[in-house]
Amino acid sequence: MRNRRDRFFILFHLTVDQFSWRGVAWFLGVYFGAFLVAGIFGPVIYHAIQAIPADPSGEGMIAYLQRHPLSRYVDRVRLLTTAVALVWLITACGLWGRFGFSWSKGGSRLFNGFFLLGLGTLGLVMGAQTLFLGIEPAMPFSLLNVAGLLIEAMVGALLIGFLEEAIFRGMLFRMVYTALRPHLAILLSSLVFASVHFKGVMHTPTEPLAWWAGLWVAAQQSVSVFFHAEPTYFLNLFLVGIVLCLVFLRTRSLVACMGLHAGWVFARGIWSQAVEVGGGTGSRFWGSEGVVDGTAALVMLGSLAVALYVSWQQTQRKSPVSLERVT
Repeated sequence: MRNRRDRFFILFHLTVDQFSWRGVAWFLGVYFGAFLVAGIFGPVIYHAIQAIPADPSGEGMIAYLQRHPLSRYVDRVRLLTTAVALVWLITACGLWGRFGFSWSKGGSRLFNGFFLLGLGTLGLVMGAQTLFLGIEPAMPFSLLNVAGLLIEAMVGALLIGFLEEAIFRGMLFRMVYTALRPHLAILLSSLVFASVHFKGVMHTPTEPLAWWAGLWVAAQQSVSVFFHAEPTYFLNLFLVGIVLCLVFLRTRSLVACMGLHAGWVFARGIWSQAVEVGGGTGSRFWGSEGVVDGTAALVMLGSLAVALYVSWQQTQRKSPVSLERVT
């Protein structure tokens, strides 16, 4: 079935019958351009920090920064460059005020519902780990520790949920959707979403650093997914991307995507710090404290993706014509 395109997701004021690769080209330019900038300026900052006299005891901020390898500096410069470039990219795509974070007309209720869905689906895997593998506390239990853990997990969940949904669904998905048919947009944007989570370096240049050391590190980070991606973890991230794209298509709201994403991050953040999951023959299937590194999470996310896809298809069949309304 050829799915009708919804103009809500199309950029540059194009109609449902028009396609453009402009946004995708801009995104690739920002992505690889940030690595290039980081490869050039990362070593400059690294050498500048190393040249500052530090406390002989190894304490203090300067000593702390000096212990970081070059790859950390390259990654941080990349993130800063990307943040600046994203401001331009959002403006160029005309997305200010059009991301889909609408809290009116039941937005809070939508967020809460999908947040609970995230907690519940990941909670199923956690419950199975408790039943089949067993868990042990990883931290002393006290009211202060629990409160601190809950606050830290919630703050991280809200920040990650908002930022990643704004970038990957609010912007990247729309860019690919503008260039391709909906099915391909879901798959391609989800592949990118999974891929960018890997930033490992296979070979770190040794001292003294050559002039090309930063570029070498940046080049490795830009294609890290091909060398450092663990298959089950990558597939789980890929399915996470698919599920969130389908939620966006189904609800036309990033509030829903943010709620689901935040629910997953919140549950995983608490579980990974509060418990230690036992090993054994079933650990590969049920996963570790990270939850999404096991086959069970793969089954859960796959089932959720199928259910959302069926719901989306039903919505498509109810619309006799291409969706043109812009909100």
